[in-house]
Amino acid sequence: MNHRDEAAAALSRRDWPAVETACRAALAEDPTTAWALMLMAELASARGRHDLVLALLGEIRRHDPAYGEALARRAVATHLQGRQRDALPLYRAALVFDPANGVLWSNCGAAAQAAGLLGPALGAYRRATRADPMNADGWANCGALANELGHHREGVAALDRAVTLDPDRLGLRYSRLIAALPVVYEDDEAVAHARADYDRALGALERSVEIADARQLVELAEAVDLATPFLLAYQGEDDIALQTRLGDVIARAMAARRPDAGHDLAAWDGQEKIRIGFVTNCFKWHSVWKIPLRGWFAGLDRRRFAVHGYHLGADRDAITAEAAGMATKFVAGPKRFDDWVAAIRADRPHVLVYPEIGMDPTALRLAALRLAPVQATTYGHPTTPGLPTIDVNLSCELMEPANGARQYREDLVRLPGIGLSYAPPAIVPAAVTRAQIGLAEGVPAFWCCQMLAKYLPRHDELFPLIARAAGPCRFVFVSYPRGHAVTATFYSRLERAFAAHGLNAADYCLILPPQTPERFHGVAALCDVFLDAHGWSGCNTVMESLQAGLPVVTWPGATMRSRHAAGILARMGITETIAADRDDYVALAAGLAHDPARRAALGARMRAAAALAYDDPAVLPALADALVARLS
Repeated sequence: MNHRDEAAAALSRRDWPAVETACRAALAEDPTTAWALMLMAELASARGRHDLVLALLGEIRRHDPAYGEALARRAVATHLQGRQRDALPLYRAALVFDPANGVLWSNCGAAAQAAGLLGPALGAYRRATRADPMNADGWANCGALANELGHHREGVAALDRAVTLDPDRLGLRYSRLIAALPVVYEDDEAVAHARADYDRALGALERSVEIADARQLVELAEAVDLATPFLLAYQGEDDIALQTRLGDVIARAMAARRPDAGHDLAAWDGQEKIRIGFVTNCFKWHSVWKIPLRGWFAGLDRRRFAVHGYHLGADRDAITAEAAGMATKFVAGPKRFDDWVAAIRADRPHVLVYPEIGMDPTALRLAALRLAPVQATTYGHPTTPGLPTIDVNLSCELMEPANGARQYREDLVRLPGIGLSYAPPAIVPAAVTRAQIGLAEGVPAFWCCQMLAKYLPRHDELFPLIARAAGPCRFVFVSYPRGHAVTATFYSRLERAFAAHGLNAADYCLILPPQTPERFHGVAALCDVFLDAHGWSGCNTVMESLQAGLPVVTWPGATMRSRHAAGILARMGITETIAADRDDYVALAAGLAHDPARRAALGARMRAAAALAYDDPAVLPALADALVARLS
């Protein structure tokens, strides 16, 4: 056996010392042996010896310039196998040979992004645009990720450049539309500017769609797989007009992509079990599984319904197995889009329910097709999806405003109460102390645990107003998990808001790193008051706080998504912490801060009434009747 075969055999059994021995033996015979130098570079990379990696790759390049092309091919092949982390060092090695190759830099960025290494991914995309400034895809990749990481201006500028380079690509115009939505805003003016920018970009996309040919529409349909307008709802407005316009665009593109959809749908004969499919990537540990999916999926009467689950995601956990055990039939991904269409159509569903439309691109694309006679969504993502293919929005009485129906393109169904059949998650809170997270004993702490996108600049003043009324206190936030730029923007807003009232934000605001579920609940137990976000209220977080008996102060607004906490409290009959207006919100929060006896009494009442929120026996029969009524 020669040295190369010895190294290959050692690699197959992951015997790294034997790999190194074979490489050294080969190099002793010929110091220019490229394969041995490459393996030694990979071993050095695994050990963190980046200086040695570069030296070894330099040796390869000096002796065998063609080896870089082979490395690039190997990197692409590894990437296409789904082994993104394994592909990364190969891309980096290939780039030593060809540092001006924009395609390699883009591929390297895509591999890093798929592996969750978002900072390095953005760096690679930036290098791609410098290496090949005329490549529209390079600018599009850079812009989309820059915006996701909180570099909004860079993201918009990069997507503008992409559209300029290739104006006939509708997918680039769609990506530019999505880039109009930052994660957080610097001030109120930025919110208005972003909404106007989104409206302009949507208009440009609409005009392009009107004159597009079938090929362009199919390209747009594929681009929808990259992103959704998820962040639009965080602006706190009534989005029906914008969502309806975009819904028509997406439905038209998807109709071009699958013109056969909508043919030969199953008709319910009134006697057989209703075949109902739930289509989502949230058959896993996820807020949408907890609310509302699990209770409906488990609880629908199997005498009337055959319940199918279509798990669109690649991630699987104990929840996935639990859901599969509940289902009449369960299909799990990953699958190609056309395979999902085929799998759903083969089951001939009478009803399809999309628990959320707007978070997962595959769910959005499928929902834009007519695959069942009745198609519904609900408040996993609580806004209208605006699609002409969705017939019903399954909401609830206690969270909808009186004029709620006007905010939906689809028919609104108000299920009883809060519309849930809920099982509290079995989470054992981590043993966290106040000292460990930087909270002083005896200082009242407000739990402000919502995603930072929920906090709009126009509500920043609430925090210093509460602080002035309450005295020494702390507001405990959780940082944005994808890079530091979003959290930094949010904190700079807090600094300005507190300074405007003569206060120092650092004395009152604590922003924790992203928390595991166990630590999240452990920190919640250390706090004194759940302080709800005004524009987009907590739902899962409020339900989970009931176990800790954490009093909830909320101020409902004009949309369903701003009224989650108010609906939950109303269901339990605890309405005295539902504020009527801004001043009431501030007074309620400040009053609870230094009234431990009242907090304890409210907490005891919440724990005692939690069962009312968890389960309403009227919900599942009402859900079943609503679906049957649509089929009849």
